[in-house]
Amino acid sequence: MTWSERTDASNFERNVAFLKQHVLPLSEAHHRHLTLFSHVPKTAGTSLESYLAQQHRLSDIVHINAPDLNRLPAVLTMKKHFPKLICGHHPMHGMLYQLLPAQPLVHFTVIREPISRVLSYFNYVMAKTDHPMHPIAVQSGLQAFIEASPSPELNNGQTRRFVGQLHRDPESDEALVHLAQQVLTDCFSAVLLTEHLVDNLSVMAPLMGWQTPQLPQQNRSPQHTSMDDLSPQTRSLIEHRNQADIALYQWCQNQPLN
Repeated sequence: MTWSERTDASNFERNVAFLKQHVLPLSEAHHRHLTLFSHVPKTAGTSLESYLAQQHRLSDIVHINAPDLNRLPAVLTMKKHFPKLICGHHPMHGMLYQLLPAQPLVHFTVIREPISRVLSYFNYVMAKTDHPMHPIAVQSGLQAFIEASPSPELNNGQTRRFVGQLHRDPESDEALVHLAQQVLTDCFSAVLLTEHLVDNLSVMAPLMGWQTPQLPQQNRSPQHTSMDDLSPQTRSLIEHRNQADIALYQWCQNQPLN
């Protein structure tokens, strides 16, 4: 049975089992190991990818998101050797983890304070006129956009991504958070925070043999709406729709990087 023939739940279980076996703790990480950056949208991941690209030869890097990899899985083996750095948007039930060699690897991600992330997502859609949700955002405004929830990213998108439930009805918030905590603990070498990204990288860079982090500002969304513009009702709505993400972020704030 192939990845496309399995359910999301089955692929999630299979991927978790693989990662538990092969992901290294950060204390054992080194640049010689295969490195995966799992990019959660609107967490400063594009800036981080630019920094990571400076630490590797271009021939050693593959940047690809899940939909493109699903269409062309052979891209990982098109070069003379398997890539040393893979970056992109890949949920935990994604195909990527079933295409990796069975060897030690460094797997890390970045998460962001959920209210600012949702707001950044809305601003991104507002600024990108060719985005399929742009007309909805322009016509509805922020609160109605959140209420309509045209993207799963607006509703506990970080937590759902980590538990393989981004594109299906999720479990209760409590169950989501508990499972996501297990996944982040067992399947990731490090979980970085957007709000402390440079400090986090200052810890990770020496272990990986990377240069001192100086992050370029990439893919920053114009601020059509700022945090100060949020009405109490809109802020409350975002909080209500992202209770699991809020709880997971608070938990991550209290975890050691390595």
